[in-house]
Amino acid sequence: MRWGVFPTALTIYTVAAAAIRSHWFPRPELVLMSALLATAALAAAAERVLPFRLDWARISDEERQIDRKSWLALVALVDPVLKLVIMPTLLSLAMSAAPWLGRLRLFPSDLSLLVQWLYAVLLAELGSYWMHRFAHESATMWGIHSFHHNPARLYWLNGFRVNPLNMAWHQLASVFVLKLASTPDDIVQMVVALGVVIGVMQHCNADVRYDGWNQFFGTADLHRWHHAVDATEARSNFGTLTVFWDRIFGTYKHGHVGPTCVGIDGDAPANRGYLSDLWIAYRRNSDRARGTAILAETAEVSSTRPTSAATRCCATGVHN
Repeated sequence: MRWGVFPTALTIYTVAAAAIRSHWFPRPELVLMSALLATAALAAAAERVLPFRLDWARISDEERQIDRKSWLALVALVDPVLKLVIMPTLLSLAMSAAPWLGRLRLFPSDLSLLVQWLYAVLLAELGSYWMHRFAHESATMWGIHSFHHNPARLYWLNGFRVNPLNMAWHQLASVFVLKLASTPDDIVQMVVALGVVIGVMQHCNADVRYDGWNQFFGTADLHRWHHAVDATEARSNFGTLTVFWDRIFGTYKHGHVGPTCVGIDGDAPANRGYLSDLWIAYRRNSDRARGTAILAETAEVSSTRPTSAATRCCATGVHN
């Protein structure tokens, strides 16, 4: 079973890609939601039967509620605004300012479907990879991105614990770039569908074998290193769909067990609510990145939890 979970997820993706390509549904969003639900069901079942970390399965109601609200905000508000308003507006402005963009043959539409798909994945991931790296270097961007890194555990749903601004720059660096390159809509949607499936599986708390698959795809065993408390370990595996660019730029890291602790050193989600945690993560972690942490605020937040993320994780971490 450990060997079959990820291939099953890729089968879900393959069916979704075929549905998009063949227009089985009137709207691609229906395909994306179906793929999300199917992959989530697979990941939840795998976490229950084959947990990677037993302590990661003990999720408080408050933490799970924040993850649900974050997912709902992304799906119901942020994604539609980006796709229906922001990206079309920016694309129109770009084409008006530089009409020669439309005449460039930036996408190999005359090649096979497989080559088109691979080209689109690598092009989208190139922008996403560098934007992700910048998010770990810029104090302001890290404050925004750190909302995703705050949890001291990984499970399928907290892959959607993402600041709306973080999702915006990720989409602009990947999907918008594909549109600028005149990528056919069905290919764009196939790349988005891959992101849905990989995004769920990447955070899955299941003891699954990824041997071979982790040479190209951004699998959970690789992504756990990116969430490590140790910053030297976390500066790795920035790719979302694929680790191709990590290999090219020297940030690929692989290990069979994974880091002892995930999260942010000396920190943990306050779990005070979705909006409150967005602000706390930004204020505290951007200040720390600048080396100007506010001690009073840190002491106040620390008083609401018994131990730091690192202490709690290292004290209870068990690989099942």
